[in-house]
Amino acid sequence: MIWAAEIHPYKNKYYYFATFTNRGVKIDTVKGNVIERRASHVLVSNNPGGPYVPMKDPVYLPADKPTLDGTFWIDKDGKPYMVYCYEWLQNLDGTIEKYN
Repeated sequence: MIWAAEIHPYKNKYYYFATFTNRGVKIDTVKGNVIERRASHVLVSNNPGGPYVPMKDPVYLPADKPTLDGTFWIDKDGKPYMVYCYEWLQNLDGTIEKYN
């Protein structure tokens, strides 16, 4: 399952942010609810029409946390971040996080 897709141009490349779910991988059980592997990922291309490939470092978010709806954000100092939701299913009160 793939959703919340966005494409962002940045420094002559195009970044495809999307949430991917792998129902075959279970990462946790919280209050009887099995948590499937759900993660925001970033793919990159030289062209807005693709092809897109995963970034060189595929482990940029914790594999044991469900993350979703990642988007692109640039801080005041010009540093790029992915802002995403750490899903409530695991922490019981969803939060907004950032990763650089």
